[in-house]
Amino acid sequence: MISSRRSPVPIAGCTGKIKVFCVSPGGFPAPTAAPGSLSPMACCFSFQAPSVTPSIRRLPSLLVEAPFPGHQRPVLSPSHHWLTRSREGHRMPEAIPQAPELPEPEPVPVLKSKVLIGLGSLLQRQFLVKGGTLLGNIILARLLLPSKFGIYGIVAFIVQCFSSFGDVGFGPALIQKKGELQREELSTAFWTQIILVSLTVAGLWLVAPFVHRLYPTLPPHAPWLVRGLGLSLLFLSSKSIPVILMERALDFQRIALIEVLETAVFHVIAITLAIYHWEEWSFILAAIGRGFCGATLAYFLSSWRPEWMFRPSFVRPLVSFGLPYQLNFAVGFLKDAVAPLFVGAYIGTEAVGYLTWARTYAFTPLLLSESYGRIAFPALSRIQSERPLLTRAIEDSIRMLTFLMVPLTGMGMALAEPATAYLFGETWMAGLPAFYFYCTSPLAVGIFLPMYSGILALGHSRLILSMTGLLLVLEWGLGVPFILRYGFVGLAMNQPIIAAIFYFVYKRALAKEDIRPRILANVGMVLLATACGGALTWATSRGMGVRGFSVFPLFGVGLAVVYGLIYLFQPTLIREFWENVRRMWVRSDRPLCKKSF
Repeated sequence: MISSRRSPVPIAGCTGKIKVFCVSPGGFPAPTAAPGSLSPMACCFSFQAPSVTPSIRRLPSLLVEAPFPGHQRPVLSPSHHWLTRSREGHRMPEAIPQAPELPEPEPVPVLKSKVLIGLGSLLQRQFLVKGGTLLGNIILARLLLPSKFGIYGIVAFIVQCFSSFGDVGFGPALIQKKGELQREELSTAFWTQIILVSLTVAGLWLVAPFVHRLYPTLPPHAPWLVRGLGLSLLFLSSKSIPVILMERALDFQRIALIEVLETAVFHVIAITLAIYHWEEWSFILAAIGRGFCGATLAYFLSSWRPEWMFRPSFVRPLVSFGLPYQLNFAVGFLKDAVAPLFVGAYIGTEAVGYLTWARTYAFTPLLLSESYGRIAFPALSRIQSERPLLTRAIEDSIRMLTFLMVPLTGMGMALAEPATAYLFGETWMAGLPAFYFYCTSPLAVGIFLPMYSGILALGHSRLILSMTGLLLVLEWGLGVPFILRYGFVGLAMNQPIIAAIFYFVYKRALAKEDIRPRILANVGMVLLATACGGALTWATSRGMGVRGFSVFPLFGVGLAVVYGLIYLFQPTLIREFWENVRRMWVRSDRPLCKKSF
């Protein structure tokens, strides 16, 4: 991380001058990113760039531009023998060749501004995406039976299973990589991914006829459902490099635009086909249309195009980081496979439909954490060497994430019964017990996700893989016995237990890196206010027999009570939130339609 100050520095005892590049402890590399994000409104909010003085005593190292035999720009410390000899009167070479231009660092205020603008763009689009998804799924729930959702969930699980194990994690590796990406490197990654995905699709076509052996309740045309959904993987893979370049530049405005289009296309196609009684085929054809439109728009917004270049030497460095990272997602995928794999085979597609519904709507507040996750990895990676700064960023993220997610989740739980009956119909009431248990995740993720992102930003992808393996063991080790004892609801009953265990796991992992964020001090007031406001809302709903549209005004009143209590007892939290909102909605100077990269 090299600061922008590049001026000749006189060395005592030398008649010449050494041009040095100050290595700033507060510098940042050129824009890089990852599939992650910064805090919902925070993470870098209180960052201050340290001042750097170009003196020998304060330099962590020197890059000396001088002719060394067989070497270029060696890294020297102030006690290096060459400097020692210069102090003894030896003349330095008069002709100092110019070093090639190095990428300028990104100052902390610039990084903060890009993070806030990117987060604002993501949240605006996420509200459109999630709002459209919620509305579309409500309509689909009215048009289709739970068993149809279960069929699609099982088919999607089979396709994602092949996809997860056919990916070597080039995307995260390219995002995390320092410095500029070479054209050959990008093209090599692109063609490697295309080859792997093509093999994955071919494998799906071969194994599709055997799905009935594991899931006898699937319809006769299930093999063609699997094959059709597998085609969407080709479109997803083809758009990966343009999206990666956007994420490296923290240009989430374009990414959010792609996601909005994909969501709109999916639900328009799915609802239209469902009206005409295409049933589970509605989901499959909608997924193919979404993939095609998303890939087309990604290339329209980016100037990058694949080239006929391939260098095998670029593959290994990317795999060394990307494979453990991708294995983490593969293990996480197996962790979530209890419902479509065990429940689908043991109980049936209807139970999978109820679990999918309960999980989907319990996780609705996670749109905030998803936006955070897109920015946290690239942003926190840039301050990974500054432990106090990283600790402060994690605390700010926890405070702002829980400020939004905990009250929303609490009100959703308090009014779940009348809201479900009004929006989805009595058919889905059987999934409510699972919904309540799944709400543990959005209640806790505001604490867990910043800690997880901090661990990943420190480069501990293998540690994350180990933790995901532990989560896999807990999901299956607790989920299967609970399912056998309590039915499909038992799968959701393990969520509070797992959340309690991983709180201590994340805390311990960060403590080993000398990062100790304060949790209770940052979330205590929000938790207490939500408990009081949620209990009052639930009692009002029961006492007044709230039904129909009146659920929505009561939801708003409940939120007002929660934030009113926070304002009374911790007004600084409200002021911090609104200040972050004001800064977050600053618009970028670049027009959205202009191509980049």
